Amino acid sequence: MALLLRLLLLASALAIAVLPAALSRNLHSATQDGSAAGSTAGPSSATKTIVVLGDSLSDTGNLFNQTRGVVPNPGAYWRGRFSSGPNWVDHLAQIANTGSNASVTVLNYAYGGATACANVPGTSRTIPSLSEQLNMFLARETTEGASPSAAATFAASTRTSRLKLYKGRSAADSDGGPLCQMPAWPQAKPSADSDDGGDDSERLFVVFVGHNDLLSLHDSEWNDPRVVQAAVTNMTYCIVDVLDRLMASLTQQRQQQKARQQYQLLPDADSDDPSSPFLAAGDADTVTLTGPRDRVVLWNLAPLETAPAVPDAIRPKVATAVATANLALEAMLTPLRARYGASGGPGGPNAGRDNGWLSLDLYDIHGTCFCAQHHTAKYGFRNASQYCVHVDRVEDVDGISVAARLTRVSAVAQRDNVCSRPEDCLWYDSLHPTSLAQRLAFAEPFARQLGWQLG
Repeated sequence: MALLLRLLLLASALAIAVLPAALSRNLHSATQDGSAAGSTAGPSSATKTIVVLGDSLSDTGNLFNQTRGVVPNPGAYWRGRFSSGPNWVDHLAQIANTGSNASVTVLNYAYGGATACANVPGTSRTIPSLSEQLNMFLARETTEGASPSAAATFAASTRTSRLKLYKGRSAADSDGGPLCQMPAWPQAKPSADSDDGGDDSERLFVVFVGHNDLLSLHDSEWNDPRVVQAAVTNMTYCIVDVLDRLMASLTQQRQQQKARQQYQLLPDADSDDPSSPFLAAGDADTVTLTGPRDRVVLWNLAPLETAPAVPDAIRPKVATAVATANLALEAMLTPLRARYGASGGPGGPNAGRDNGWLSLDLYDIHGTCFCAQHHTAKYGFRNASQYCVHVDRVEDVDGISVAARLTRVSAVAQRDNVCSRPEDCLWYDSLHPTSLAQRLAFAEPFARQLGWQLG
């Protein structure tokens, strides 16, 4: 891990040097030939499990349950989501279940207010950090019956009127392909030397966190480059550390599974039956495993500097911090892939394949959001700069962090604070996108890049 930290610091330093290019990089719309729309692969009939680690952008009710229905306030926020309706996790689960006979299970450990690092100043210690969320998942894997909170575990077959509301609303580029869309990752298919045994089941792990590590800085702290750099370095290290632990756990699970299957093929010493299963010497490494493929996807940081909640005076510094963190995170995935023999990287899950069951990739949600915000009219948003939920007496408080302001807003906002047509807005409150925005700019582009078809 010391090596990881040294590489992280080096990556952060290199990021500063190439920062202008990163800030100017934008996601272009893909052509029909290169877009995910041209993919014929969709969610299969096999079992799918989606595991989510993150913050309020991904929370489907965990903080709401923890605070006994207080945050986010149900008078303004929908069913424990920090949005006007279902968030991107809900939408992705519905997409995954489209045309599939199998139940898609979501294990969501994301909590509103969560940080990548534990004990970040200005944040609540009762909210599980990224590392603690991973511990919750690992405990579930080793303890029969353990699970996230009731709101966090659900089958994607669940339907609500909100989920159906946005069907058919989309945006297209000049070539007719999906707007703000990168080409689909190649579908990970078993190769002749892979050990997945042809099992089509899949576990998708999404890690999307780090925003509150930066937004917890007071406005005045953004004027101290050392404080900002420390926050970026610590946050990036904490994310990489959790990815390292997750990959190690998945690898260990696979090894244990292989050992169990090898043991089952050992000959029965007391049997005289010549047809008794027999594992010949030297055949231990040729056992064909059956089990799910594990796809680990890190979402980089969203463009926080564009959120209305961020004061104009610190927007350039927030943009620099986000870009620095994203470049460092991308650089740190390469040694992790090498360590665990995972596929992924440029070109998607099949690139540099070392096995057919484990991949590690970066999803550029930053680029997708940045592009969507520059094409709001094509998405049908009539109000792209203003937000829907206003609580002026809380938002106008000075001397506190952006995260602290939004925590207060989400706790006290009532129905009277909500605009009449949230679906016309890109932003619901001053930090969180509306349900429609999360569908069009978060869930659908990600599903297409995974190679899933939209119903």
